[in-house]
Amino acid sequence: MIDPITAFATAQAAVAGIKKAIQLGKDVNGLVGEFSRFFDARDTVQKAANDAGKAGKSDPARAMEIVMQANQLREAEEQLKHMLVYGRIVTGK
Repeated sequence: MIDPITAFATAQAAVAGIKKAIQLGKDVNGLVGEFSRFFDARDTVQKAANDAGKAGKSDPARAMEIVMQANQLREAEEQLKHMLVYGRIVTGK
């Protein structure tokens, strides 16, 4: 199993690849591998965030970093959903 930091980087790379492909008009069906990488990595980070919340598992700074990464990936997932449904990138800014 990969560590949560590597998983977070993998998820971010998958999101960037998916966004770029959609902007270029690629067929979403051809992005199954990228979506799979994103969700697998997201699950790894989420599991680490859940485990970090348990007492004695890690130091507070590391736990907070993992939880923040899990939140970022949830936001990225919402952006991907909007892109698929509405065909455009939505930013929170």
